[in-house]
Amino acid sequence: MTTTIRIRSPKDLGPALRKLGRSMDAAMIVALRKTARWGAGQALMVSATTQPRPRASGTYERSFVVTKIPKGALLSNSAGHAIFVELGRRPGRMPPVAKILEWMILKRIDKQISRQQGRDAGGRFVAASPEQLHAVALRIARAIGRRGIKGRKIMHQLQPLLRARLRIEIDEAMKKAFASAPDR
Repeated sequence: MTTTIRIRSPKDLGPALRKLGRSMDAAMIVALRKTARWGAGQALMVSATTQPRPRASGTYERSFVVTKIPKGALLSNSAGHAIFVELGRRPGRMPPVAKILEWMILKRIDKQISRQQGRDAGGRFVAASPEQLHAVALRIARAIGRRGIKGRKIMHQLQPLLRARLRIEIDEAMKKAFASAPDR
C-alpha cells in the first residue's frame, strides 16, 4: 500500500510524517479494540462447538470481558473456574466435593440419581438422599483427582480467528489513516 504526501518544502516533511504516524497509531488501537470486541462473540461460538461443552450454569460463557488498555484491548474470562476450563486440571488432589455437588445440581444429575432409586407405592420417584448425592459427588471428585480433567482450550482455538480478523481490521484502519494523510 502506497500513499503520497504532498509538501511545499522539505521542512514540511517532518511534521507531515509525525501527523501520519499519530493517525496510524490511533487507527491501530481502534483496530485492536474492534477485534477484541469481535473476539468476545466468537469465544461464545467456539465454546458452543467444543465437545463436551463447558456449560453447567453459563457462568463461563457470560464471563468473557473486553477491557480497554492504553494501547489496545484485552480479551479475558473473569469466571473463577476459567483457568480449569481452559487448561484443565492435572491429576493429584481432588477438587472440593461441595463444588461437585453444586455442579451436579446445575446439570440435574441429582434428578437422574433419583430416577435410579425407583418409585414409591404411589408411583412417584423416590428422591435421592443427601448422603447418596454426597457419595456420588465424592466418587466424581476422586476420579478427577486421580485422572485430572482435559482442558477445552477455548482461547487457544480462538487465536487464529483473532489473528485473521485483526489483519482485516488493520487493513481497513490503514486505508482510513492513509485517506486522511496530510496534504500540504
